[in-house]
Amino acid sequence: VIANRTPVITWDSRAALGIVMASKGYPGIYPKGFEIRQLHTLDATVYHMGTQRDGDRLLTGGGRVLFVTVLADTLAEAQAKALSEVRKIDCEQLFYRSDIGHAAIDNV
Repeated sequence: VIANRTPVITWDSRAALGIVMASKGYPGIYPKGFEIRQLHTLDATVYHMGTQRDGDRLLTGGGRVLFVTVLADTLAEAQAKALSEVRKIDCEQLFYRSDIGHAAIDNV
């Protein structure tokens, strides 16, 4: 938050979908400190929830590590794009669910 600055909220009519990338072992015991690479290649908005810096390296530091979000014309397109984007991330200790959005898509 920047002092004395009012946030501007804008609405977008496109479909949005986000996928959480979590540490392997989450929600139980999981190791930390694994390097996360290739975030710069994503065409998505990435929210950091459980990351930490070690110099120039970005490391896992929590259970829910990243939230990768995309916009597309339809929910099915957003799902396909989000899955494509999370596959670009290079970290051997992260996993994600590939079924996010299926219930909503199936009920459209």
